[in-house]
Amino acid sequence: MHITSISALIFFWMATACVADDTPVTEASNSSPPVQDIVDVSLPSEVSQMDVGGNGRYLLLYFRELRKIGVVDIRSQTITGYIPATDDQTKFAAGASKIVVVSPESKVIAQYDLATLNQEKLTRLELDANVAFCLLGAASNGPAIFGLENTSVVEVALDTFQTKKVTQVREFFRKGYHLNISANGNLITSMAPGARIQTLAYHLGQWQAYSIRSQSATAMPSANGEFVYCSFGVYRHDLTKVRTEPFDPNKPVSLLASVNGPFALRIRPTLGDLRADRPATTTVDLLLEDTDLEVKELAQLENQFPWDARRLQRSSLPLDKRIVFVPSEELVAVLTEDSLKLIPLDAWRQLQDNANDDFLFVTSTPPNSVNAGETFDYPILVKTNLDELQYKLESGPEEAEISSDGRITWKTSTSSNLETPIIVSISDETGLLRYHSFVVRVVGGDRNGWVKTPLLVVQNQGHTEDGVHVIKLPSQIDNVTLGGGGRYVFLTLNAVRKVAVLDLSKKSVVTYLATNEDRTVVAAGKNFAFVFSPKQGIVQRYRLDSLELDITKSTPFPYEISTAQMGSDSDGPIIVTPARQTHARADRISFLDVDSLTVQDMTWDAESRNHTLSNNSFSFVSHVLHVSANGQAFTIDDEPAVFRLANSQVEHYDAIRFFGKRLSADGRYIFAGGRVMANAKERIERPSDPTVALPAVSSHYYLTIPVAGELHMIAPCPVNQAKLHVIGTDSPLLTIQKKLIPVPSDPDQNTRLRAWHKRLWLVPILNTIVSVPFDGDQVWLHDFDIEAELKNSKIDFLFVDSVPPPTLEPGETFQYSLSVQSKHGQVKCKLDSGPPGMTCTESGTIAWHVPNDIRQPRHDVLVSISDASGQSVFHSFTLQIPAVQSTMAEMQTTAAASEKERAQEAKIAALSQALKIAQTPVFQRRLLETPAFNPTMKSWTDVSEKHTVSGVFVEIRDKSQVVIRTRDGRELAIALNKLKTTDLYEAVRLDVLKEAASGRARNPRATPSESPFQPVKP
Repeated sequence: MHITSISALIFFWMATACVADDTPVTEASNSSPPVQDIVDVSLPSEVSQMDVGGNGRYLLLYFRELRKIGVVDIRSQTITGYIPATDDQTKFAAGASKIVVVSPESKVIAQYDLATLNQEKLTRLELDANVAFCLLGAASNGPAIFGLENTSVVEVALDTFQTKKVTQVREFFRKGYHLNISANGNLITSMAPGARIQTLAYHLGQWQAYSIRSQSATAMPSANGEFVYCSFGVYRHDLTKVRTEPFDPNKPVSLLASVNGPFALRIRPTLGDLRADRPATTTVDLLLEDTDLEVKELAQLENQFPWDARRLQRSSLPLDKRIVFVPSEELVAVLTEDSLKLIPLDAWRQLQDNANDDFLFVTSTPPNSVNAGETFDYPILVKTNLDELQYKLESGPEEAEISSDGRITWKTSTSSNLETPIIVSISDETGLLRYHSFVVRVVGGDRNGWVKTPLLVVQNQGHTEDGVHVIKLPSQIDNVTLGGGGRYVFLTLNAVRKVAVLDLSKKSVVTYLATNEDRTVVAAGKNFAFVFSPKQGIVQRYRLDSLELDITKSTPFPYEISTAQMGSDSDGPIIVTPARQTHARADRISFLDVDSLTVQDMTWDAESRNHTLSNNSFSFVSHVLHVSANGQAFTIDDEPAVFRLANSQVEHYDAIRFFGKRLSADGRYIFAGGRVMANAKERIERPSDPTVALPAVSSHYYLTIPVAGELHMIAPCPVNQAKLHVIGTDSPLLTIQKKLIPVPSDPDQNTRLRAWHKRLWLVPILNTIVSVPFDGDQVWLHDFDIEAELKNSKIDFLFVDSVPPPTLEPGETFQYSLSVQSKHGQVKCKLDSGPPGMTCTESGTIAWHVPNDIRQPRHDVLVSISDASGQSVFHSFTLQIPAVQSTMAEMQTTAAASEKERAQEAKIAALSQALKIAQTPVFQRRLLETPAFNPTMKSWTDVSEKHTVSGVFVEIRDKSQVVIRTRDGRELAIALNKLKTTDLYEAVRLDVLKEAASGRARNPRATPSESPFQPVKP
């Protein structure tokens, strides 16, 4: 049936108006009693499709034989009315308060109110292909997600029906695939039964596709869009594995996510019953996210699946479309052949009765969109066994407010941002318990500012034992991060979900930063510290001058991160790597700007890209990054490379094939295998007595300690002494006769901190050595004044312990005072080489005014230093000017683009000349001996040699386009300057042959001749 006019459409839909009960359908009271006993709702016909709306309150059942969609109100336990279906292939979906129904071929779409079933909107969509599926989250206000038969995915806004193509995915919604969408509308799962699971995840304005091979029979997203439940376990939205289900061929497992809340059901029918023509015997378990709950009251659910296995296998409805678990309504709905069973199950009561620990879960699903100018109103609902919760708006627009009971209101405007992240912290008097984060879609404008919240500062002074200041922590230390140039030590305590902040200048823990995950990632620099919650995708920025929370924001990554590091005395960037098996993009390493907390674009040179972008090592090892204190260099343990950062450039500096590489504070020197090198030309040899070299947090000092086992891995052995060195001298300056790390109480324990650079630090600016004993729940602070120790020693020494600033800017004045340590005194300094205009006083003050028009990006400086004893040393360093380097890179890029354009112009000129020659009488006579025009199917390649298209040559049109005919009969026009050179000349040859063949018919020679045109080198 084809309807060609809007008036006819309206008449058609009004003629088939909703068939409802005699009384109008109204919104049921929230106080309606839940189902107490099993209820059977009789059905008029077999159900062909089912969907859920109203956050689980309504079930939509498609009776194809009747061409009607029945709406079941779970609270009234009846079919409250029907919506007409236009044809057998009608697509429909329900959201929080609306229903959309669409005809796949005519693309006519209607919108209904879910509570009253009144039709509100009707129109025809302008789509370029038939509709393959229609999805809408059960708690979503839109947009609806349409998949078209040409593999396009389109968002359709409710009320306005505006469309927007968001992505294109192949093999996602073919016939026979099972699709589901999360209640919030942010995660779509597609399952090819027994072959593949795919997801489309929405994150900050973009849809990202993921895929894995799997023989699962089901794939369902969780209500919040964070997890995927399937037969073989639980995965995250990017299909990284969280939990594996044991495989038993006699009891195939299906995990079915709840419509709301953090629950899932595990259903296990027996194989014997599945093969028999009798009802299946099943057992049911209740899961809390990825954890089993000890619940005995599930017997009422067992054996409540009274369809025979053969009929189930023939049915078009998979198991996840027959069983609906709605914790908010305290029931499970089971669709049988001729009825709908409503089975009571109060999952929250079961959780509270069986919980041994405190718990808090957000049970409400926030609206994911609001019309500009309207008020966003969202009451947060929680289930907990705690009292007196506090709600705080950590991040969101300035106009948003939150009440003491957790109700968020926000009056939007036409200038509100299109994508607005909102983060709420929910806590009790013991500290932060959980974040609730989501994104609200509105129209237009720029993002507003973020809320700043101070933290309470507490003190842990520690105590002194045998001359060592010992600080006891409330749990095992999982990771250690330095910041503030070495002043602050951040101790990650995952067991208590805290980050302890140790101020070395006060020798005490001054505050605990609360976290809400059991694997927190911390990065710290000169002025800020950053606490990442990888699973929730949240980052918090703290100011180090006040230790107050400055910003809470969603991370700009569509994947879970593994590590985040920056220089302890730098202003960034933060270097971020994804977690293993996250299916992240191939570049793997990202750079986060510390001010905007957005991804910072960096250009990798060719050598750097070879070491990081195409290597597969990230898929099977942890990402062990080490960043120099100044943030100008970094190394990756599983890559034989050292990289330097210069402005927005990543440069490959050196190749060191050794695990456990470390960098000096200024990034100039590499520590590996107990050796210190300025480059990798020296061969690294393992010493007979394994030794680890650990660079100081600042200056050119470093420690060496004897170790047991491999140099790059830690073994729980004591450190009773260490040796102090300075870069540039062969012998140690001092032997430190201190028990830095004691004998572990359990020598066989599997320590959390797997590398020595996480156990021992020399902090010269605070005259302190920091160590973490192997027992793992305390920190030792050792007083160690290098200058005083040297003066009291008998060693004759002369060396420089200062480090120059790493970079300069054109127009600024560089000033650097050398810090020289000498046993005899009377130090004299002399500038031996440096850029023009640089001066050096005898006392060691170097000055240089950097010219504004300078063109050289790097300048080597050499200073000779002597003392009263007559001995002398050299101090050399390199000054870099990133702005000049960037300018030179831009000039090179511009020159390369100009050369490419010149080559292209030469190519077109050669083609034009070839076309002129082809028209001359001499050349026309040669064509009499060439083969007849008989083009065949061939592959045509573009100038980048990355893309091809197959087709038969047709003609050269307007001397600017090559026209080819594809296998399906379509004609494509390709610009001449877009073709690969060899294909371009082949097109010219075929065009000339075509003209010759059309003008005269000669017997062709059996053997074809070569093309008369050869590529012309520009």
